[in-house]
Amino acid sequence: DLVIGDFNAPRRSRALRELPEGYRHAYYEAGAGWSYTFPATDRTLPFLAIDQCIVGPRIRALKYRLGEHYGTDHRLQIVDVELADL
Repeated sequence: DLVIGDFNAPRRSRALRELPEGYRHAYYEAGAGWSYTFPATDRTLPFLAIDQCIVGPRIRALKYRLGEHYGTDHRLQIVDVELADL
């Protein structure tokens, strides 16, 4: 399972703090640095981390990073993943 999108809630929110067993936030597993994705404009840095990538037990996040925003006010999430050894 791989769930990516705008959750309108930060990773530490009550709804996302405790994930089902075996599920992890890709940022915690493979990210580093600035993780805030909204609002992204040409004049300001985003200050909310409301876009998430959650990986399930069969997937390993190798690298998580943010890209530029194109036609949206959210930074792009880029995640390299592989199937985990079962």
